[in-house]
Amino acid sequence: MTRTFALALGGLLIATAAHAVEITGGSAGLEYSGLIDSDLNDVNKATAKGSMELGFSRGFSVQGDMAYSRFGLIDDSGYSMGLHGIWHLDEATSAGAYIGRDRIDGSSTFYGVEIGHGIGQFAGEAYLGRVEDSDESGTAFGFRGDYSITDMVSVGMRYDTLDVAGIDLSRLSVTS
Repeated sequence: MTRTFALALGGLLIATAAHAVEITGGSAGLEYSGLIDSDLNDVNKATAKGSMELGFSRGFSVQGDMAYSRFGLIDDSGYSMGLHGIWHLDEATSAGAYIGRDRIDGSSTFYGVEIGHGIGQFAGEAYLGRVEDSDESGTAFGFRGDYSITDMVSVGMRYDTLDVAGIDLSRLSVTS
């Protein structure tokens, strides 16, 4: 009886619940941007970046982002890392929170909330967050919309703005 009880207790202690974690999304990319036909040809940026999303259930996943950039004008480099907690509200809508760290000539921390929605070939997302470093803090906001031409090709527009210490930086771009 004691041996049976010990085996049963041991089996109970070492038995684990079956939890499946799967890669549900990800990307890798190389980017280059710069000014053309200008005296400012040194104003350029080259970036290698990647992200991976791990799904813990139908309703929750975690995404990690990393990027390394090289800046021509200031002859410096920097990195960015981020972590997102994502709640999939239904098949088309996700909401989440994020936190991350940038290092480019100093360090800053960023955090906020985000939402995304897709219907058919159309998708959109938006975020609202804070950016803080040792000296300043500010607000970041952005949104984008995309139209999928095929499973691998999409076109869209993106708007981002950052307001730190009264300096407002905005970007409007075409995406593909």
